[in-house]
Amino acid sequence: MRVRGWVPLVTEDSTICQGGYAQSIRTPQAITSPEEKANAASYGYTGSRADAEYDHLIALELGGDPNDPRNLWIEPPRPITSPATV
Repeated sequence: MRVRGWVPLVTEDSTICQGGYAQSIRTPQAITSPEEKANAASYGYTGSRADAEYDHLIALELGGDPNDPRNLWIEPPRPITSPATV
């Protein structure tokens, strides 16, 4: 079975369950910054990117691909709600 944004050939025992795995495969910010801008535009996000999170659909810790555009999306900030509106 193929899952979008999944890193092929990773195994629980030898890869993703090892301490520091996610940090070791994270893409440098010099690469992700321009990608984040393009991704935000493709989703029609016009808010401040500083308030949003460039996030992985499948977490790196679970074997998500660190740089596959199908696994990355701009997550807008959650609206602030008061207890009266909840």
